[in-house]
Formats: sequence, C-alpha cells, structure tokens
Amino acid sequence: MGVILLLTSCKAINIENNSKSITSSNSDNLYESNNSIEEPPIYYPEEFKTIEELKRSFFAICSEEKIKEIEEDENNNNKGVFRAFIYSRTTDNKLNVPFYKGAPITLRNKEGLPIISVFPYEKYNKPWIWYQCTEKNTDFIIKTMYIDDSVILNEISSHDISWSINRIWPGAPNVNNYSDYPIFKKIYIKEYELNDRKVSALVTEFNDDPRLYVEFIYDDMLVSIQSKPELLTPEFMADLSFASVSLSPKE
Repeated sequence: MGVILLLTSCKAINIENNSKSITSSNSDNLYESNNSIEEPPIYYPEEFKTIEELKRSFFAICSEEKIKEIEEDENNNNKGVFRAFIYSRTTDNKLNVPFYKGAPITLRNKEGLPIISVFPYEKYNKPWIWYQCTEKNTDFIIKTMYIDDSVILNEISSHDISWSINRIWPGAPNVNNYSDYPIFKKIYIKEYELNDRKVSALVTEFNDDPRLYVEFIYDDMLVSIQSKPELLTPEFMADLSFASVSLSPKE
C-alpha cells in the first residue's frame, strides 16, 4: 500500500447564498460544504489494489499522527469526522464492501488509476471509500460513506432519501431545490431492488454528464454509484449487495 497524489477533477459548482449561481465542468465527484459546492483541494488518499489488501492494511492509515495531520488540514472544515470514522471501524474491525452475484465486485485495473481509495474528507466533507469497478464491460464507481452519527442514523430511518441526504449535509442538492441550479437536469427518487433488499435512491441527472449518480442508504452507509444509465438495469441491481469483511486488527 502506498500514498499517491490524486487530484480529483470536479464539478465546480459555485453557489452564492442569494443568487444561487452555479457553473460546472466535467467531474467524478461533487465536493460540498454547507454554504458552497466548490473545487476540492488536492487530496492524498490512501490507495489499495485489492479488497484483500484493504482488509490487511486499512488500519495502517490510522496512526494518531496521520489523524492529527488530517484534522489540522486547512481545507478540512469538519474536524473530528475522520477520527470518528476510524473509531467506528475499530469497534468491530468490519468494513462493508460491494459484492456482485455473491462475490466481491470486479475492480478495474487501469494504469495510473487508483483501484480503491480512502479519502479522509470528500463529498459532504466526510470520509469516503471509492471502488473503481467494472462489470458487463462497463466501468463505474461505487463510493461508500459511513454515517457515524447515531442520532442522524436514527432520524433518517423514518424519512425518504432526499430528506436524509439533506439531514446528513444541509443544503445538499435534492428533489426540492435542484431546479435552482442549471447544472442539474433532474433529481428524483427511484426504488431499486438489490440482491438482499429494496432501497429508495436519489437519482441525479446532469446536463453535461451522461452518467447517473445514484445514492441510497444501506445499513449505516450512504452509497453512491456513478455509472452510465444503461448499466443500472433491474437485472444488474438485483445482483448488487454489500457484505461485511473482517479487517486485520489495529496494532
């Protein structure tokens, strides 16, 4: 495992509190704050080549020195969140990873592209794990974000996905406000049948990006899938799930 420099290209969305003006460029992610959605800083995510390596080496990123470095980063406006993320994982030494047809999902091995990346803060200024995947001759991204606030997790259990995302990060684009921003073609709620459950997903369509962004709650995770719409058929989604894997104990 090594640390790499990854500068994520981003939908540069500038939201002014009054006019709500917005501009965009091609992206793989949205980086959002309470008052704006803006270009992300340069990230130094931890990279893993396989799920097995992720299991073996996950806690290597969790030294107190590393956590303090992240908390002191001037771009990190959500102090203590990465520490909470690590603490929650050490409680039971488990991590939920994407599965397809009952086995770990196929990861694409494209030269120069991280396969699995752990971001200490990314969308919604939270830690995310990115999985670069490929199935049915189509490349796509699955991202997972743990909801480590038990109060929020309890509240969102009785609300729809649009409300829930807005609760996780107030002001996030949702079904009620997307029309304020020209970047969005449509945001709507859609039901999907996964391998083991039905989920209510927030689906985002962009005017300048052919991919769909699909977000849903799975246990204590917010899952985001970025893919061409032709992949996300009922048949594909019915074979998708997430399974718990054991992490090597923190030393």
